[in-house]
Formats: sequence, C-alpha cells, structure tokens
Amino acid sequence: CEGMYCASGYSGTVTVSCGSPSGTFSLSGCTVNSCALPYSLPYGYSSSGANCSGYRTVSNCTGMSCTSGYVGSVTLSCGSTSGTFSLSGCTDPCADYHLCSMCSLPSNGNSSCGWCMSTSSCSMGVSA
Repeated sequence: CEGMYCASGYSGTVTVSCGSPSGTFSLSGCTVNSCALPYSLPYGYSSSGANCSGYRTVSNCTGMSCTSGYVGSVTLSCGSTSGTFSLSGCTDPCADYHLCSMCSLPSNGNSSCGWCMSTSSCSMGVSA
C-alpha cells in the first residue's frame, strides 16, 4: 500500500502488514505528537493553573485559559513530535477598533469597547 501517511497530530512511518492471504491489513507506526508550551505565551493566553508542563499530547494539556480582557476558548495544536504547541481561540474584543466606533457610548459614560457586541448593535439597547 503506497501513499499511506500518519493523520494530522501523529508522526511516524506507516507500516502495513497482513498476517494471511485474504486477511485483514494491520497498520502501525504512527504515534501521537507531544509538544511543549512556547517559552513565552502569546498575549491573551494563560497557563496559570494549567496541567501542561513538559512535553504532552494535546489531550493531556488541560486547564489553559484566556487572560482577563480576552474572550474565547483555547485550542491547542501540535504539528510535530517534540515541537511547540500552537495556540488559538482567545481574541481581544477591542482589537477591531472600527467596531467600537460604530457604537454610541452608554449614558453612564463608560467608554469601554466591551459595550459593542456586533457591527449592528450595542448592549443595553444602544443602537449603532
């Protein structure tokens, strides 16, 4: 069998064997990738309280979170064994400044971008 490869998140060389004529193929050789967190986490990500020291598989690195002021859920990916995790999922809701400029400030004078919920509406009934 040519052209077989390990699935995403796994590394190795696929080995195919068949124990008997007309038998079932047996596949081996792929192992799940293990990665470490980057030395310096990107802005918006926290490993405080996480169980993710050393090299771990994606499923064994738990407890990562977004820092205060960021929203979303942390997603980890590990492209190669003994590599570094890639992190995604935490976003700064104030990073899109044109979004905030489309919302009116609430009457209490709070100028936080957090008042903006979408390009067409703001919280507390204040319309864009």
